[in-house]
Amino acid sequence: MHSTFSALRQTILKGPPYGGDPFKQNAPATILANQEVELWVKPSTEAAFEIEESELNNRFRPRWTKEGR
Repeated sequence: MHSTFSALRQTILKGPPYGGDPFKQNAPATILANQEVELWVKPSTEAAFEIEESELNNRFRPRWTKEGR
């Protein structure tokens, strides 16, 4: 999660309105309000993770990338 929060730090520095994926749009206000960010995980193998990540990226990427606009 270190790289995720490092990227989020850069998003916060740019100030509102926060752009990017839904996490980057919604998490800054939550963090700046000193509220908790709840993370959910599930057991997975490396191979299963790669497949699931690709499926999620293919499903949601068009919503927050230049290619999907």
